[in-house]
Amino acid sequence: GTSGLFGKFWEVGVQAWDAIHTVGLRSHYVASCYAVPLMKKNNPKRKGSMARPMIAMISSFGGITYTFNVAYGVGKAAVDRLAKDMAVELKDEDIQVTSFYPGVVLTERTQRAVDSGDWSKEVGIPLENAESPGYTGKAIIAVAKDDDNMTKTGTFQVVAELASEYKFTEDNGFRPPSIRSLKFLLPAYAFDEETRKKVDPNLIPDWKLPFFIMKNGEPPKPT
Repeated sequence: GTSGLFGKFWEVGVQAWDAIHTVGLRSHYVASCYAVPLMKKNNPKRKGSMARPMIAMISSFGGITYTFNVAYGVGKAAVDRLAKDMAVELKDEDIQVTSFYPGVVLTERTQRAVDSGDWSKEVGIPLENAESPGYTGKAIIAVAKDDDNMTKTGTFQVVAELASEYKFTEDNGFRPPSIRSLKFLLPAYAFDEETRKKVDPNLIPDWKLPFFIMKNGEPPKPT
């Protein structure tokens, strides 16, 4: 369901925490514990001609700013820290690790929130600029194939911004803007529905807010 995404921490209770931290955060840690010995054994630094091993973690802008609820944000921030600290221990092994920030992703759970009315009631962001789950997959592949990807190890990377860097798009050719871009922020938070229909998205500049501004607490409510 979608109820665990919305509500104050004392309302959603311990179950919401366990869903994010046990299923999400712990799964990243457990999978990495088992994967790294195999990566070390088959690292092309020692043999073969495969790409450098990489651990890809799925986080979100919730790691740096309030999103949905307390458990969600703390869980995503922990994923980012997990990637950062793993990168320290994996540097000498030549294994890359990156935390990826998708935008608004049209997953089955998002669709259920839309269908139930929770999305309109609790979030309200229009979905014209939503990303497919496969868009994040393309970002992971692009970074994995980059011979210089160790420059990104231990960092978080925004999927939409990687799309511009590595020149990939959605299957239909669309390139959704970054959540911190005016192309996303103005339609989502400043324009009402009538204005969104009138303004050509191509006229909105792709200027991005600095991350230190994105960290300043809860985003505004959509118009």
